Order: sequence, then structure tokens, then C-alpha cells
Amino acid sequence: MLRYLVTISAPDRLALLELVREERTLDELVAMVSDRVDIVLTEGYRREAKAKIEVSRRDFGSELVTTSQDLLALVTDQQFDLDVPHFGLNDAPAVTDLLERRFGLTPTGKAAAVRG
Repeated sequence: MLRYLVTISAPDRLALLELVREERTLDELVAMVSDRVDIVLTEGYRREAKAKIEVSRRDFGSELVTTSQDLLALVTDQQFDLDVPHFGLNDAPAVTDLLERRFGLTPTGKAAAVRG
């Protein structure tokens, strides 16, 4: 297999693209960046037993994908009978507040000592 790495660089950004033989697990991806970030947000990884915020739109159905034990919150335009915070589709500031509290983050971007 041909191996290559594509680097995209600008004065304020850096991106690396690498051809891999198989998809990395979420834990592997987190391990790759955990010393450089305070929190990792992903899309996908439905089968991973991690805290999830599910986005559900009435126009696309009323069934949730996430199991209730992994569900941290819902961002939705409909009501669900679940004991988790519900946020409107346009309420990003409230979701940010939840993440800051849940994972012990401060507005300056530094992680607090307490972890969720």
C-alpha cells in the first residue's frame, strides 16, 4: 500500500491528511490529540459508548439513534419524554454552557480540575 501524508499549512492553521488501512476508533483519535485540546467533539461514532448530544429534526423522524444511557442532551424541534436537557435547534450558546459545566471547562478554554 502506498503511504502518503498531505499537509495543508497556513500562518494560523495546519491540517494533515493521511491514507489509512482502516478507520481509527474514537479512543485512538482522542489519544492522538488529547494532549493538545480540552474537549473533542465528533460526528458519527454512534456505536461508541460515549456521551452524546443527538440532533433530531421533526422533518426527518421521531426516533432517536442514541441509547438513553449515553445521551447527554437533545438538540431538537420536538419533545421527547427523556430526563436529559432539551435545546432548540438554534440554541448553540446553551449547548456550549452545558459542555462547559459537564466537562469542567472555563470560558478561557482551560480545563478545570473536575472531569465529567
